[in-house]
Amino acid sequence: MDGSDMARILKFSRDRQEGPGHIDAARVWEYVHPRLDFPLPDFISHEIDVIIGDIWNASDSEIDFYDCVNALEALQGKDIMIPAARREKIVSLIFEFLEKNGYLYRIE
Repeated sequence: MDGSDMARILKFSRDRQEGPGHIDAARVWEYVHPRLDFPLPDFISHEIDVIIGDIWNASDSEIDFYDCVNALEALQGKDIMIPAARREKIVSLIFEFLEKNGYLYRIE
């Protein structure tokens, strides 16, 4: 599966009871960064991590792909502009990592 497949999936579900535990942000970014075809500085990765983490922690069961993509627009308030296609790519790779490592499963 590549990022373009992931972008069509609208919702994922996670199970707090059966998940693999704490998500190590460093491992997520070790997966994401080499798969991007554009530079993403560490300070921006950290800001993205905070936003996605807030959504993750606020959710009991479902995480919506486009809610995460759209939430990254908040970075504009910190003068960080990321085009929509790049936001989708970043979130799709984060979701791909989380799915491959048992943190998420798709709602089909």
